[in-house]
Amino acid sequence: MRELVDYESLRKFESCFRKLSAIDGYWNREPERLRKKLIAKGLRPVWDPEVAGAEFYRISDL
Repeated sequence: MRELVDYESLRKFESCFRKLSAIDGYWNREPERLRKKLIAKGLRPVWDPEVAGAEFYRISDL
């Protein structure tokens, strides 16, 4: 089996970005409520969720 993403790149990515479901408060509220809260703060996913397969946010923005 061939490695598609090296471990260091994965660690770097995880240190910079969070999926919506990994943001504090996600499991205490409905996802739509958290999305609205983030939008109200001017925060939107870094990449198109349709392309990325999930909603990723820059940790430094949170």
